[in-house]
Amino acid sequence: MATKTSPRTRRAGRRARGVSIAVRMAAVMAALIVVFMVSFGLFQAFYIRDSIKREINRAGYEAAYTAAHAGLEAWDENFGTPYQGLSPEDLDFRIRSMAKEDFEAEYLAPELEARRALNRSRFERLIDPEVRIVAAELSDLSSHRLLAKSYPGELHFTTTGATMSFEEGSVLEGTMTLDGRERHVIRASYPVRPLAAGEPEATGAPHVELAVYIDAAAVDQAFAALLKQFYVLGAAFLAVGAGLSWAVGKRLMRPLVQLEEDMQIVASGDLAHRTVAQRQDEIGALASAFDTMTQSLSEAQQRERETAASRHQMSVAGEVASSLFPAHLPTIPGFDLAGYHESSGTLSGDYYDVLELPGGRIGLLVGAASGTGVPAAMVMAMARSFIAAVAREEADPGAILREVNALLSGDLRRGMYVTVLLAVVDPAQGTLTLANAGHAPLLLARGGGQSLAAVHSEGIALGFDKGPVFDHTLKVARLELAPGDRAVLYTPGITRVTGADGSALGEARFAGLVKREAGQGADGFVRRVAATVRKFVGDGRLSEDVTLLTLGRLGRGSPGS
Repeated sequence: MATKTSPRTRRAGRRARGVSIAVRMAAVMAALIVVFMVSFGLFQAFYIRDSIKREINRAGYEAAYTAAHAGLEAWDENFGTPYQGLSPEDLDFRIRSMAKEDFEAEYLAPELEARRALNRSRFERLIDPEVRIVAAELSDLSSHRLLAKSYPGELHFTTTGATMSFEEGSVLEGTMTLDGRERHVIRASYPVRPLAAGEPEATGAPHVELAVYIDAAAVDQAFAALLKQFYVLGAAFLAVGAGLSWAVGKRLMRPLVQLEEDMQIVASGDLAHRTVAQRQDEIGALASAFDTMTQSLSEAQQRERETAASRHQMSVAGEVASSLFPAHLPTIPGFDLAGYHESSGTLSGDYYDVLELPGGRIGLLVGAASGTGVPAAMVMAMARSFIAAVAREEADPGAILREVNALLSGDLRRGMYVTVLLAVVDPAQGTLTLANAGHAPLLLARGGGQSLAAVHSEGIALGFDKGPVFDHTLKVARLELAPGDRAVLYTPGITRVTGADGSALGEARFAGLVKREAGQGADGFVRRVAATVRKFVGDGRLSEDVTLLTLGRLGRGSPGS
């Protein structure tokens, strides 16, 4: 800012200031950085710890699964020898039946002894330092005894975590005590099946389980290292952030000091003093606003111009919002169709449309954007454009809403969302397939109003979630429409309009109105509903926008057939 000020005024301005903006900004930014880094660091540390634990669980399960699928016979000491598969009793009987010479020549033959030694070392070969397998054992669950093990002495295992199941196997977290040493381990087990076909109960084979123990100390070490790393990074970011915040604050203070001096001059009574903004930023805008304030006539004129411009913008926005509604509805063979919208006078995000879809299908759409005013109308215009674009290539309502949510959610700020009810008519089949993204349910009147039901289809509003949760919760419902049936899609505003006594129309009264008038043709139904709503409101204005779309299947004797 270029101004003429005296040294006395400058000194007075400096004395009037307290703690500088630079210091305050540095303090605030430092605090925010600390909170962010601590929260982010803890989240990351716990997430990585859980990821490592899941990987160890998976590795242990795969090791147990692979070893167990060798078959129960593969763990027999006589596997691969003529004595394979003999029970201990049968083997003892056969040995006793041999002559000493035959026993030494046949049973104790060098090649058979080598094979037995190889079989006995199989558990030792299960121990894998890369996977951190520290022990393995084969247990007969029926008799609670160990058939084979890879370790000397006794092993004690104490569970400390929840059991996780993988198919037929399981994974436990706990403490293993072996040779007086305790270890944090993951115990993965899997049942061992006999090579012969059939279940253990059918073949008489024992219930055998193979278990491996994996050293989980890596989880604790990685978690401690991550915490240390995040503490160091947090301190570094705190120092750098505070320094940068102070430097930026000092730079921002320079034009503010000048502006403060200009204000001192104006406060002394010199209303002819001008403040010239030479920077195109927020501080420059503040200087311009202050200069305008010192000129009372210009201020009044500017306010009038701004008010007129705002009114014009609201008028244009209202015209744009009204133009989104279809001017004409298509004719659907065998069906009648009508829509109705009445504004409360406040710009909102209510909307209905009828879309031509691939395969001769017709899409009925009713939606509402959160909030009111220009933001709601703009959000609904975006949603309408996305839906129309996707519907040119896709006829499934669930697929349309999933793709639209993916396109829309990234552009919506927090707190903004759109509820949509999309129903697809197949005139050839006489069916209605619908998907509901957090909207009011479709009302279905059967037989010209003999019965009425609200058709609920699960789903959350567009924009709440970028994909996984939305895609999982959205469900599609399919209805058969018989002659005389009528479907009504509406926005919740119609149930919230208030009468002269302050009471709302409510869902029950609206449902009764739909059931009572369902036997009318589509145009007659809309006229009756509109007349009833206006009568309920009386001489007052609508408190909410009223929007609905109705589809009826024609039959012999029905209105419009």
